[in-house]
Amino acid sequence: MSLISKIENLQKRPESVRRRVLFIVIAIVMFFVVSAWVFTLKFSLNREENKNNQAAIAPFKIIMNMAKESFDIPVGGIKNTFGRLKEEL
Repeated sequence: MSLISKIENLQKRPESVRRRVLFIVIAIVMFFVVSAWVFTLKFSLNREENKNNQAAIAPFKIIMNMAKESFDIPVGGIKNTFGRLKEEL
């Protein structure tokens, strides 16, 4: 029996049976997702204990540096523009 025929068979069943199957499938998938998350969380916590706290903050520093650089470009352009205006006046 192929997956498509099982789905067709499930479509012919009453709505209450389809909902029950839906909740069971969701519970099984969520069990695997949460299990994988807990398993990888254990490894990441062990790794962070060995490193400094600076390594955990590194992504935020990268984002802040990008924001500062993007702000510096327009400010530099404005300063150049005012400098040219002062020269001409």
